[in-house]
Amino acid sequence: MKSHWLTPLMILLAAGCGATGEVEAPAVEDKCPEISMEGFAADWIKVKGNSGDHKTRLRVVNEGGTWTGWYVGGFFKKMTMTGVLRSNDLKLTEVMDGEAQAAFEAGERTKTRIYLEPNKKRCAMRVMEVAVSSGEGGEKEAQKGGYIEYLPFPPGQEFTYRPTTEALFLGEAADKYAVAEEQLKEKGGPDPLTALGEAVPVGMWSDAEADGAAEGCAYDMDLYFDDRPLDGGQAVAAGEVADGRRHWRHDFYAPYSGNHNFEMYRYRTCGGGRELIAAAGIEGILN
Repeated sequence: MKSHWLTPLMILLAAGCGATGEVEAPAVEDKCPEISMEGFAADWIKVKGNSGDHKTRLRVVNEGGTWTGWYVGGFFKKMTMTGVLRSNDLKLTEVMDGEAQAAFEAGERTKTRIYLEPNKKRCAMRVMEVAVSSGEGGEKEAQKGGYIEYLPFPPGQEFTYRPTTEALFLGEAADKYAVAEEQLKEKGGPDPLTALGEAVPVGMWSDAEADGAAEGCAYDMDLYFDDRPLDGGQAVAAGEVADGRRHWRHDFYAPYSGNHNFEMYRYRTCGGGRELIAAAGIEGILN
């Protein structure tokens, strides 16, 4: 009488026979494929528990192996960063202009550096922020707080990341060039104080020639309040040119006291696609 227990064993052995005679392990499902060394180029938001902090966010860009980033480190402060992809993480360091870089090299200020590392166990980016100082022994890093986590920014939510490079004026200075010039002369920059209201004037003037003036070109702007798109503030036409200056101006709905951020992204369209000229901004104080 033949033993019946051999039958299932023989079936298993036959199923496993191949070039190597080994049984392939089933594939393990990746529950968070976006958390990876290949997934850094995205928008990220700081999280704690089940809550996201939209005031602390990061946009990472990879263009042909060149890594850059825009970091919003709380409220409205934005900075440009340059990145280095390493074996286990992405290292991003604040980019400073000439004056700020000179102050850093003199030991008068620090610069921000961020390390991002995929953490599959947590399905999140493990992030460390450090303050970098310069001294006789070279750069030194001091960690800011403990490790934190970032998750991909929720889709369908538009926020600004780009640092602005031009000044905006509020109130009367947004309408009158002479008032804006006087503020620059007396205060060294635009006056951030203005009255809150349902129609807060916000404006600036640009060199029309520097805008890339040409026949057939159209000029418009996208407007943002507290880093979010302003209602009715997309593709708003720019004003007329006078004395070689183009006036960019719009009334913002801002009936809220305290500090608030106004941004204006200026565009030109000259027969092809819409092209960003520059971004202007000011953190206003409304009362």
